[in-house]
Amino acid sequence: FAFALAGAVGSLAGVTSTPLVFVTYQSGLLLTVYGFIAAAFGGMRSIPGAVAGGLLVGVLESLMAYYGDSALKTPMAFGLLVVILVYRAAREQSGVGWLPSLRSNRAGGALTALPRATPLSRRQQLATSRARIIAVTGVLVLAFLGPLVFTPYWVSLWCFIGVFVIVGIGLDLLLGYTGQLSLGQTTFMGVSAYAVALAIRWWDVPAWLAAAFAIAFTSALAACLGGIVLRLRGYYFTFATLAIAIAAEAMANGMPGQLGGPSGIRVRATLSIAGFELDSPGRLFTATWLVVALTLIVALRLTNSRFGQAMKVVGTDEDLAAAAAVTPFAVKLRVFVLSAAMASVGGVLYAHILMFVSPHSLGLVGGFDAIVGLLLGGFGTVWGALVGIPIIRLLPELISRLDTYEEFVQGLLVVGLVIALPDGVVGAGQRAARRLAALRTGRGSTEQAGISPVFSSNESDSDQLVVPAAALTATGVTKRFGGLLALEDVGLAVAPGAIVGLIGPNGAGKSTCLGVLAGAIRPDDGRISLAGVDVTSTPADARARAGVVRTFQLPHTPPGMTALEVAMLGASRRGRSGPIRAVVGSSAHERAGIKAAAMDALELVGIADRQGHQAAALSTGEQKMLELARALAAAPSVLLADEPAGGLFDDEIERLATVLVRVAAGGVAIVLVEHHMDLVMGVCDEIVVLNEGRVIAVGGPAEVRSNKEVLDAYLGA
Repeated sequence: FAFALAGAVGSLAGVTSTPLVFVTYQSGLLLTVYGFIAAAFGGMRSIPGAVAGGLLVGVLESLMAYYGDSALKTPMAFGLLVVILVYRAAREQSGVGWLPSLRSNRAGGALTALPRATPLSRRQQLATSRARIIAVTGVLVLAFLGPLVFTPYWVSLWCFIGVFVIVGIGLDLLLGYTGQLSLGQTTFMGVSAYAVALAIRWWDVPAWLAAAFAIAFTSALAACLGGIVLRLRGYYFTFATLAIAIAAEAMANGMPGQLGGPSGIRVRATLSIAGFELDSPGRLFTATWLVVALTLIVALRLTNSRFGQAMKVVGTDEDLAAAAAVTPFAVKLRVFVLSAAMASVGGVLYAHILMFVSPHSLGLVGGFDAIVGLLLGGFGTVWGALVGIPIIRLLPELISRLDTYEEFVQGLLVVGLVIALPDGVVGAGQRAARRLAALRTGRGSTEQAGISPVFSSNESDSDQLVVPAAALTATGVTKRFGGLLALEDVGLAVAPGAIVGLIGPNGAGKSTCLGVLAGAIRPDDGRISLAGVDVTSTPADARARAGVVRTFQLPHTPPGMTALEVAMLGASRRGRSGPIRAVVGSSAHERAGIKAAAMDALELVGIADRQGHQAAALSTGEQKMLELARALAAAPSVLLADEPAGGLFDDEIERLATVLVRVAAGGVAIVLVEHHMDLVMGVCDEIVVLNEGRVIAVGGPAEVRSNKEVLDAYLGA
């Protein structure tokens, strides 16, 4: 009903506005965006606020048209949208802002060294990468043979396809891996193309220098815009990037003196690289597809690295990412800039293929084509753009004889392909390959899940985790949620090698207290210190890097990840390599060490035999133990365990108790939130009891068990 009502109101808006404006095929999109601006002003929940927002936008546009340049009224309106969205995000999100998030990515305590492990041999690496090597080789063959095989028309068409494949690969890193749907990535391509043309026109510099300037300028612009819009989430972020795309095109159209207006501007010099002049369609074809191959290699190396693992977890579960010592904002910003840099390279090629740049290159059409192409090819595969974008670009050529029905038939074909292949062409192929591998090797094997055999560690005792000592202390912690007092003057201290239980009835504030200790929740008052250092304002990801690692009450199992890969998330805290080293260096030994540490943790909790199984398909008890394995793989100095015994059978609880005692014996300070009293009384050195947000008792198991207030509030007679 709500959808139908919104459609009726939208149709009324269309009928009302038609006599007042010139109607085009984009009118509905623009009305939708303006409506979103008004609704965002009203907080998305207030009709009077939306009305006020619409009036404000109309008044501001009228003032801009009267006193300023009417061509800038659309960029002004969409700039207002971004400001409103960011302001609302700043009010709604608790905790630190984006600058501390960036700084926290560099924070961290001393790391326990990874276990020594032997990486795959060169022959094994080639065997596991055979399909990727064949595909990249195919692109290289196309780069050199294409101009000899294709007619001039098809050479030109495939040049443009190559440009959008480059943009699409960058978009796949942003959308398919970090989960950020941006409609403005082709805008960065257009900005780069304009920068090339303007640098040559204004400064009369060589084309290669103009290209370098364009890539650097576009990347810097992306860093600035990303620092703003990445504070938004979900459709707020998507609409903000849409607003940027529409505003950029409107600005280029409205500035004929500076940017050429609707007529655009010419590129006055051909590009020359190391003496190789790109002065013919054939040479441009070769250069474009060589860049496609290079972009594929960069994306493949990045996604198969420690940083690529961080990208995947950020895209599926930011809370888990922070618990695994990953800073979600920093990862998203780096990928956003990298994606824009790839688009800027495509923009340089685009400018020299056309030798002309117009506002159309800044708009939405290319962005939608890239997204639909990725949808057809498959998100989060790297190969999706290489497969899907040619389909989108070649479909019009295949159905061009249908004349007026061409776009209608193209739309039906795209919808049909998406319905038939929901995971995309590449996703369907990968799924078929996994099924074939399962038939060959047998279900449940390590190879079934695509995981290499685990590397052997040289540690003499994998059950013993040696970690640096630290102590966690909370003093006078108070936390309110609106009018609800969740914690009041709570204090506890846990020493290295000690297990402190945190118990109480449901709603007592245990999970809130654990969130405060982990850095996921900022207290209103009080102090949290780690080894004597105040970490009260330190966010969760930085505390995890300093050694404060948590498990979750409800297991966090990212889709598509095996048990070994989830455990590796924890061990990756102990690595050092970043995105640059992943692309241009070698991190094979570090990755082997991360796998070995993860396997040690799986063996410690007793689920090593499940390493190759999908984490989401494990039983509740196995997922609970996997949560613990992920935390232990990080070699924590402080372990915050949130109801790890929930859903476990008696034998599993006995195993859990043994693991906790053994880990504590290695010097780890443990805070255990738990309802299973036999476990708590059996392993804890001290117990803190909460009730209605206040500490009502502190002492040893026997003392707490006999406390009358505890008996009345929680334990019973």
